[in-house]
Amino acid sequence: MQFSNSTGLDMGASFSPDGALVAYASDKSGSFEIFVKSIEPAARELQLTNDGNQNLSPAFSPDGRWIGFFTDGKLKK
Repeated sequence: MQFSNSTGLDMGASFSPDGALVAYASDKSGSFEIFVKSIEPAARELQLTNDGNQNLSPAFSPDGRWIGFFTDGKLKK
């Protein structure tokens, strides 16, 4: 299923434990930032980071309350 139509590169998709959300990294702003979006067709995405770092590999915690990711090679939560 296609979940984005970004002008940039979207990668590293991770689904929430309940399957309702997808988190991913996108470079559409010039650097990779983390976004989350519902899998519903008309859902809007929510940008979680906006720091200009290279934020990659988002992953949901087992309970779905947190999203961890790597930024500049360091794990963030």
